[in-house]
Amino acid sequence: MNQILLYCRQGFEKECAGEIQDKATEVEVYGFPRVEKTPATCCLSVTSKAMQKSCFRSCH
Repeated sequence: MNQILLYCRQGFEKECAGEIQDKATEVEVYGFPRVEKTPATCCLSVTSKAMQKSCFRSCH
């Protein structure tokens, strides 16, 4: 499984997860977000490396 790791401001982990999920869905990349409070991160797990690259380009 491939993952995209995002760092965010502490306290905004859920918003970060929601935003990356929305962006990924727009480009038909499907996965599931996971948040960590310490450090403030959000990780989107996707099913293939091609999907990961597609999502990363689209989210910029």
